[in-house]
Amino acid sequence: MKITVNTRNVEKIISKLDLTPKQVAQVSKLASNRVINMTKTDMKRKTREKYTAKAAEIAGSMSVIKSPIGGIIKSSGTPLPLTAFKLNPAKVGRTKKKLTASIKKGGLKPISKGFLIQKGAFQRKTDKRYPIKLLHGPSSPQMLGGQSILDDIEEKVMENMEKRITHEIERILK
Repeated sequence: MKITVNTRNVEKIISKLDLTPKQVAQVSKLASNRVINMTKTDMKRKTREKYTAKAAEIAGSMSVIKSPIGGIIKSSGTPLPLTAFKLNPAKVGRTKKKLTASIKKGGLKPISKGFLIQKGAFQRKTDKRYPIKLLHGPSSPQMLGGQSILDDIEEKVMENMEKRITHEIERILK
């Protein structure tokens, strides 16, 4: 995902205020760093609105690389185990309850021949005891990369950047 920020309005404001180049650099650095942190939080929040993944699993896959004029939010990882999502029964134990899971919000769905042990949620491939396979959901980058999530985030980044630059300019001029 690449988000660009329209800085024409900001350049007009800065030129009218007669800020020194050092102050301009400071304003852009502080504003962009704050907006990157806000964007990361918004991305996690928007993803959790759509998916039942645990926040720690999503946050663990994200990293931020900051620079004086911007930054990068990067998400990498493999498919998350089904235990990172909503399960019923949620804990390991002897129960006759059928294993159900929900990856997207909207209700639990049964997993045929599914069971839960300490190492995760598994499913038998046949009626026999073995072979079994570990069940996975989507990876964090797949969840974060949804178009609806990116569209919402892009709008919010533009708003936040304008607010933060205005705030930082006011702070420096005091």
